[in-house]
Amino acid sequence: LAEQISTGASPDPERIYVPCGSGCTVSGLIVGTVLARHLGLPGLSRPNFVIVSCNVHEGIAMLDRVMGFHVHPTFMHVPLTISHTVRTACAALIELGGPDLTSDATEFMKTSLRLRSDADVVGLYGTHSEKTREVTRNYDAKGTVRDSAGRNEKELWLCGHFAAKAYQPLIADLKADATGSVGDAPTYMLWMTKSAVQPRGNSDEWARLLKVNKTVRKWADDGKPESVLRPGRVSTVDGSPEDYRSFMTKIQ
Repeated sequence: LAEQISTGASPDPERIYVPCGSGCTVSGLIVGTVLARHLGLPGLSRPNFVIVSCNVHEGIAMLDRVMGFHVHPTFMHVPLTISHTVRTACAALIELGGPDLTSDATEFMKTSLRLRSDADVVGLYGTHSEKTREVTRNYDAKGTVRDSAGRNEKELWLCGHFAAKAYQPLIADLKADATGSVGDAPTYMLWMTKSAVQPRGNSDEWARLLKVNKTVRKWADDGKPESVLRPGRVSTVDGSPEDYRSFMTKIQ
């Protein structure tokens, strides 16, 4: 990202909003930001730059609201907390011959990491809340995707599982922070590691799905499509692979 900022391919954001499930992506962004600064790369160095970690699971969101679970010193040795993953990544970097960024990364978490865990946004794991559903429908109706040169690109869709739970806080904050402001609007970025391509290999994924246990099949059947940009469905009761394969890209 720092390299893209330096070439003008990406704006230099004031904030990055990222969904947080396992915490690996936001931890990587923290270590990557600190490393970019250590190397003197341009970008990601605004005085007010923050990373906003947006919970997707209601249980972890509750723990973050009560005690700041992801960054609380008591839980720094608990796997899949942000503090543990950041420290583990810093240790791995040292083993590979890189710089020791532990102190800088720890300071970044104290000053420049925000945890979002609003219960009415997070809702339940794996599905939309009413607030994320509302902004997703608005995006479906009015949203556009453009590259750095302003050219329109293929529309992306917002899932209720991850993407929308970071998109909703971004839009809410953008509206609030832009109201009454003078000058350029804030530059906020949504970060998602989910690919825009849904790959399909040579194995028959449908036949494998039909053989799994009832709990997994029910989980698949209950996931209803909500975005008009991705209307495919999966149902092992009355469906077929043709209900969703048109959205997948065949790979070798």
